[in-house]
Amino acid sequence: MRILVIPAAVLALIGGAWFGGESYLARQVQSALAQSPDLAVETVSPLRDPTRFGLSLANISFNDGRSVLTAPETRLWISPLSPTTLRADLPPALEIAPVSAVSPDSSLSGMSLALSDGTLSAKVSPLHDLQLTRLDLGTGAVALNGRDLAQALSGRAELAALAHDSPKAAGAAYDLDLALAALDPEGLPALSQLRLPEGMISADVKGRLWLEDAISPLGGSAPVLVGLRSDHTVLSIGDLKARIIGRLQEDEAGFVEGAVMIYTADARPLLEFLASLGVIPEKTIPLGMTLLRGISRAGVGAGLPAANDAADSTPVEAAPEEGFPLPAANEIRLPLTFLDGKAMLGPIALGPAPRFPR
Repeated sequence: MRILVIPAAVLALIGGAWFGGESYLARQVQSALAQSPDLAVETVSPLRDPTRFGLSLANISFNDGRSVLTAPETRLWISPLSPTTLRADLPPALEIAPVSAVSPDSSLSGMSLALSDGTLSAKVSPLHDLQLTRLDLGTGAVALNGRDLAQALSGRAELAALAHDSPKAAGAAYDLDLALAALDPEGLPALSQLRLPEGMISADVKGRLWLEDAISPLGGSAPVLVGLRSDHTVLSIGDLKARIIGRLQEDEAGFVEGAVMIYTADARPLLEFLASLGVIPEKTIPLGMTLLRGISRAGVGAGLPAANDAADSTPVEAAPEEGFPLPAANEIRLPLTFLDGKAMLGPIALGPAPRFPR
C-alpha cells in the first residue's frame, strides 16, 4: 500500500492547486470588476467542479450608457482537455432596458429575453496575441417578453487563411456558418411593423468575413470589417425562399463594391404578395415577370455567365472564371451589382451605391 502514497500525494497537490487557483482567480476578477464603471457582478465564486476550472458569476449588470443588461447568473470555465477554449453557460434569462427606464418614475419599458440551453465558446491562440481562432454560439428555443421568438439559433466563426482573392486591406478572414430556425416576425417589434408575407423566417448562412486584423482581447478596439462573401445563403419567409451568393467590399471612396446574385423560384408569389399590399397593380404581374426574366437572361456583366436555359432543374455550377452558378430552369437570377459608386439591378440603374458599413 505504500506505493500508493506518492500518487495520492501528487493528486492531492494537483487538487489543491486546482481549487486554490480558482479562489485566486475569483479574487482577481472581483478586484478588476471594482475598477470597471460599466460592469458589475454581485458575486464571483469558484466553480469547485473537478471537471472544470472556472467561475460562477451571479447578478450581473452591464451599462453601456444607452441600455442596461442584467442577468441572474452565468458560468465561465475551461476544460483541462482544451485549456485554450473558454466556455460559457449563457444565462437562462436576460433583461435589457434603456438607461432612463431604470429610473423608478420612468414610463419606458425594456425587454425580457429567455434562452434555452444557451452556450458560448471561444478558442484563442496563445502564441499569436490570444487571437480568436474559433467562436461557437448555440441556443435552443428563444422567447422575448414571454412570447416564443425562435426555435433555435446557432453560429460559428473560424479563423481562415487569407487567399489570393482577399481584399487588399484584409488582415484576417473568418469563415461563417449561421443558422436561424423559425423566427416569428410578430415577436420582434421592428419586424412586426413591416408588412411581410405570412410565416416564419429561417436563414442558413455560409460565407466569409474579412477584417483588418484578427479579433483579440489584446487588440483594443474591434477590427474593422473590410469585406464579406456569401457562399451559400438561404432565406425563407413562409413559403417564399431565395438563395444568395455574392461578395461585397469597400472601394477606395468608401462605397460598396461587388455583386450579389439572388436566385428564387418564387418571383411570381412575391409579386402577388406585393399586389395584395397595393404596392403594384395586380394586372402588372405578368409584365413584372417578363421584366424579371429579361433581367435574369441579360447577363450580369463581364466575366459572369448568362442565364441557364437548360431544362434541368438542378443548379449548374459555373466555371471558376465565370464567378457565379447558373440558375436552374425554374429559377430567376437577379444580379445586383455595385461599381464606381453606382447600384444596378441587371442593366437597370438603381441610384448611388450605399456606404460600406464600418
